[in-house]
Amino acid sequence: MAGKQQDTTDTNSGELVSVKTENLALKKELEALKAENLSLNSDLQGLLSKNSSMLERLKELQLANTTLDTELTNLQVESDAKTIVIATLEAELAKQAESLPKPQIATLGGKKYRPTMPAFNWKGTIYTSKDVLENETLLAQLVEMKSGAIEEIQTEE
Repeated sequence: MAGKQQDTTDTNSGELVSVKTENLALKKELEALKAENLSLNSDLQGLLSKNSSMLERLKELQLANTTLDTELTNLQVESDAKTIVIATLEAELAKQAESLPKPQIATLGGKKYRPTMPAFNWKGTIYTSKDVLENETLLAQLVEMKSGAIEEIQTEE
């Protein structure tokens, strides 16, 4: 019996050592997990802080975007109003251009001439610019003597 009790004690002693070794390993693993958990919690806090900063920046950018959208809308309204004003002014200008007197031009020998005076006296006779435009002989005489009553119009080529 004493041998059997010794065997049981040896077995219990071996199991105790094995349990203590396993317990020590589990404690080391627990410490490693605690350290990893602490590190992960620290990382999480950093990410949460960064997330908070990013959310604040996002709000700032959204506000700036709203401001820019409003400004763009205002500029578009202003542009549309100016486009209407421009169209109105162009129409008025076209209407006024229609009422302007047409240029008075006479042609002689392929060259164009314009009267420079509404009326002039030549050889005791008073002629009007209309006379110069309608009377080719008169125009030819004025061209020949290089009269100041007409001027040649230079054509653009």
